[in-house]
Amino acid sequence: MLAQTQTQFRRSLVMGSVAALCGIAPALAAQIASFSGTTVGTYALSNIALSDQTGTPCVGYGDQNPDHSFNLDHTANATITVDSSGDTTLLVRNQRTGAIYCGQDISRSNPDDSITASLGSGTYDVWVGSHTQGGQISYGLTVNE
Repeated sequence: MLAQTQTQFRRSLVMGSVAALCGIAPALAAQIASFSGTTVGTYALSNIALSDQTGTPCVGYGDQNPDHSFNLDHTANATITVDSSGDTTLLVRNQRTGAIYCGQDISRSNPDDSITASLGSGTYDVWVGSHTQGGQISYGLTVNE
């Protein structure tokens, strides 16, 4: 039995190495930041921006001040994702340039919002909101490259 387990392990190791060398292994996302919190849901995020540079509307209710901030020391193709038990919204702003990125779940078909964008270096402020004014939703937030 031990010899069979060792043989299976060697096969897995070899197949994994071949897949990695051939470029077919799944890429691991590097985590830039991770946060958790609860939406406040009293301030219309459209007061910060009506839409982002792609025309995506900035919707929902959050805190007047950012919920979180993170720093990038290089340009990154980043994905910012909310994981919650409710219907959340998302707004991200580059402190230096003022560039705005808003979540893309306008249809509300997916309760959790996400943003995928090429972000330049700098500090980014993040607002996590709810579609309902006064809504309080616990969430986790990740920023991956």
